[in-house]
Amino acid sequence: MNGILPLRDIKPLIDIADYSLYFFLFSFFVSLIAFMVFVYFIYNVVLFYRNKKRVLKSLLKDITLLKLDDSKKFAYEWTRHTNKIKDEFQALKITKYLDTLESMRLFSDELELYKYKSKSDILDTNTINKFSKLKDKILAISF
Repeated sequence: MNGILPLRDIKPLIDIADYSLYFFLFSFFVSLIAFMVFVYFIYNVVLFYRNKKRVLKSLLKDITLLKLDDSKKFAYEWTRHTNKIKDEFQALKITKYLDTLESMRLFSDELELYKYKSKSDILDTNTINKFSKLKDKILAISF
């Protein structure tokens, strides 16, 4: 026997399945999907904010272009635009121009005289002057 013992209890090597490539691909695709969802979310938030600013700009422009010919129509349009502008200010959380917004609301309250009559009078000069002052304030708001 020459001093070497026979190896009786050693079993042959077995193949171990290697799943590391599958784990890597799975984690890569999950990370890629998470990244795409994140980018989509950020993109939509930024676009949402920009679109809201555009809507607010157009509302501010529209309110300054109202015609003073028909007092009843002017009163209704002014109130409708003022309410939309107030909602946009709240959605964008703008607090810088709250004094202008309050002036617009007070002017809307003054226009109640012209709304609910079957035939309303023409706007008086005091109301027209207030409108021109408010128009200047609104035009001063820049986004």
